[in-house]
Amino acid sequence: LTDCTVNGSVYGAGYSATVPSFDCYLLPIKHYPHQDPNTSICYDYEVGATKRYTWTHDGKNGDTWDDRDGDGINYVHTDHSLTGLGSVTGTVSVTIDGETKVAGSVYGGGDEGELSGDATVTLQGNAEVMVDVFGGGNKADVSGDTTVNIK
Repeated sequence: LTDCTVNGSVYGAGYSATVPSFDCYLLPIKHYPHQDPNTSICYDYEVGATKRYTWTHDGKNGDTWDDRDGDGINYVHTDHSLTGLGSVTGTVSVTIDGETKVAGSVYGGGDEGELSGDATVTLQGNAEVMVDVFGGGNKADVSGDTTVNIK
């Protein structure tokens, strides 16, 4: 990163390892977009309630489960593996250079995503990090070596 502003933290490896959830609109839609013929006013659509689902690799395509485990979580199947989300394999290098300002911290590894490899963080020029600088990850492991260079 050179001559820029980052309003949060910087991660060299994967950010999130959390299985995502999403809201699904329940049918029917209350009102479709329409124009009132008497006033020519256009009205937006209005949808009904939503139901929150979380992805799972269980089952087969199209399967859904409402409160399957008695924990209040609704699930929907995906054919994609959900293991290793946010994981990175290889060497990661993060360089903060010039007049770059980072409002948060800098991590060579990931936030939640594991790094299988080495991480190097280099600060040079007039770069400023307002919180902390770490060679490793925040909540995630780095399996290789970590190096922090301040030039």
